[in-house]
Amino acid sequence: MAAKDIRILLRDRLGFLFTAVFPLVIALLIGVMYSDPGPDRVAAALIDEDLTPGSERFVARLKAANEIELELFPEDRALGRVRRGQIPVLIVLKPGFGAALDSPWTTTADVELTVDPSRIVEVFLVRAVLLRSVGEELSERPGEGVPDTGLPVTMDLVEVQAERDGVSKAFSRSVAQ
Repeated sequence: MAAKDIRILLRDRLGFLFTAVFPLVIALLIGVMYSDPGPDRVAAALIDEDLTPGSERFVARLKAANEIELELFPEDRALGRVRRGQIPVLIVLKPGFGAALDSPWTTTADVELTVDPSRIVEVFLVRAVLLRSVGEELSERPGEGVPDTGLPVTMDLVEVQAERDGVSKAFSRSVAQ
């Protein structure tokens, strides 16, 4: 019975096309479209306004992270690269960051993230790496660990105006903690 149906299907070329070939072509196209794993590492610029041993230790930890490729820039160049969409996020370690890591129960470390809003997935990956790095930094303290109140870090998330293809995107400011 099945052999008879296959013979009939092979005689009808249009029927064979829509029954066997077309579904395979669609499956291959969908597989190719969704197979891009994305970049291996997300590029991020960093400005260390603190320049203390604590912040340098933290920068070294971020450079060792597999998920981000960190570049140190002067502020004006880094902000321009974010605005042009070349880098999705600029990390600014504010003054007092190293001291806050050294005494997490008395002060809060301030980090400012300037981001390209069109690449928000990459921004959240960098934010996760930052939080993980702070947690690792605090957990390496003998007998102290992470405080019960959570990580002593505040992050200001600033979306900048992107200048791509002559079209400007929206500008907004929000705070993410």
